[in-house]
Amino acid sequence: MKPQSAIAILLAVLNLCASAVATRAVSTSSNSNSVLAPTSLLAQGETSPLSASENAPNFHVIQAIAATLTRVGQSDRALQIARAITGDREQTTILSEIALILATKREIEPALNVARTIPIEDAKVYTLLNIIVLWSREEELEQALDISRGIANEEAKALALQHLATVSANRGEVDRALALAGEINDETFRDGAIARIATALADSGEIDRALNLARNIANRDRQAESLYQITSLLVGEEKIEQALAIARTIPNEEFKNLSLQLIAITLARSGEVDRALDIARSIPNKLFKSQALSGITSNLAEAGEIDRALDIARTIPDEFQKVDTLNLLAIALAERGNFDRALNLARLVPDNDNRERLLSNISFSLAQAGEIDRALELNRSFTDEELKSIGLQGIVIALADSEKIDRALEIARTIPDEEWKVGAFQAIAVNLAESKKIDRALEVIRPFLNRPESGLVMQRIVFILLETGEIDRALDVTGSITNEDEKNLALQAIASVVATAGNLERALAIVQTMSNRESQALALTRIADDFVKGKQPARAVEMLDRAIAVLGL
Repeated sequence: MKPQSAIAILLAVLNLCASAVATRAVSTSSNSNSVLAPTSLLAQGETSPLSASENAPNFHVIQAIAATLTRVGQSDRALQIARAITGDREQTTILSEIALILATKREIEPALNVARTIPIEDAKVYTLLNIIVLWSREEELEQALDISRGIANEEAKALALQHLATVSANRGEVDRALALAGEINDETFRDGAIARIATALADSGEIDRALNLARNIANRDRQAESLYQITSLLVGEEKIEQALAIARTIPNEEFKNLSLQLIAITLARSGEVDRALDIARSIPNKLFKSQALSGITSNLAEAGEIDRALDIARTIPDEFQKVDTLNLLAIALAERGNFDRALNLARLVPDNDNRERLLSNISFSLAQAGEIDRALELNRSFTDEELKSIGLQGIVIALADSEKIDRALEIARTIPDEEWKVGAFQAIAVNLAESKKIDRALEVIRPFLNRPESGLVMQRIVFILLETGEIDRALDVTGSITNEDEKNLALQAIASVVATAGNLERALAIVQTMSNRESQALALTRIADDFVKGKQPARAVEMLDRAIAVLGL
């Protein structure tokens, strides 16, 4: 784990858990149709402008309920909720999601009917295009084509036909693909479709036919891009001579240089370094040449040929690219334990800020290798106080990773910047929690419970306890979370686990302890989603009814 900001560290560590709690499982669709008749939310003719009142429920909560209602076969109720919202943007978002969920359930006519009622035109087009993508499978291509031809917006129709032409080409139906491309009125989109067909032909080995198509594209830039794609495919198949011959005919200098750059780096990776260098040095553009040479040095460094990599790096014409490459080589040396050489190379970097950042990375590598005193000595040489704090945090993380917690805590206390210091303690707590040392993790984080991100650390501890089935302790830890939103998110996770384990009564009791109705409704919706996945639609509807009642819809 490399040193980063305190916030970045925690987001990296906790992202999976937080997203697992927050997700509404949009990608999960239920193919089982509920036999329960949709229940009317409103009396006939009655309206409930959900967005008009200050007391209206949070839009995202309503969206989650509508999505799960649709999955469980109650799209009529979902639509009532969506259409009771006064804001066009909010209503559009929910209607689009309902339409796409219906499409994933193969309910094509209802999906199209919903999509056509979307109030914002661009979103309507987006939704129709996504339905076409969902339905462009072999058995449904004709229906997708019918939908495409019925789109009034010419640009959207062109995009849809372009996609279907690509699908046909990828199946080997090239004549059909070309016919579909011919239906596109807009030249730009038609050229795009032909370029994709050419790529599909190249991918199937029909290089001559692919080249013929690509070279007949009217737009020179699009033609160049298509030839570059064909070149890239050939490089991937190690057909270097053929790729090189095509690359040299590309009419656009940028795509020609990109192709030559790719070929040079690929040759270096396969050990043909001299030839790679010849091609890289033949590139006229300074930046592309520098990037190609940098790529060659990276491959040499990975192969352990550091000396040759350094010789090449020194010839890079672009100064920024040269410094960046020298940085990478210094880090590669440090990661291999060649610290003296890495330090000598770092000291060649002329800019003080870049040099100290590189030295900070080397200090982290030293700490990872167990050379803590040397890492600390290097850190003390930094003139930038923030960089010194970042470096010390990296050393703390390396110590925590190697289970040297006492020393990690000792160094964390010396970090001059308060934010980085707190981040270091938070990182230690996460490390301890991941090692199932819950008591000590809590001891470390407790003094910082009122600081930003500490709630996320506590959430992570809760999730770890849930993984081991320690429900009571998870609830106890949740009680110490000071941020109400983070506490409610943890309670959501606990309620979901308890309900999935079969104790619905206790799960509902946990939901009742949440501090606001939106959190309660989200928790009930998450439980409903779990029931949908478990193919218990009646239970899911029961939870959704409760969520709707909580919100007063």
